[in-house]
Amino acid sequence: MATYTPEEVLYVAEELKNKYDFPDLYLNHCTDKMPNPFVKTTKTIDILKNKFGEKKVKSCMVGTKINFKYL
Repeated sequence: MATYTPEEVLYVAEELKNKYDFPDLYLNHCTDKMPNPFVKTTKTIDILKNKFGEKKVKSCMVGTKINFKYL
């Protein structure tokens, strides 16, 4: 299992922001909510919410429906 540093998480988020017009991020448990706190130490969701806010970083649990607009 890969572990990512906070710097790597923020780098990817900045790339998404710059290249794709700051999209909403829908993150699920695989992103960082592992059942065992010792399995993964980077709190990706918390890092991204602190950086970009609650409106841009959203939970995407099982059964979540997302509607996309075509441009």
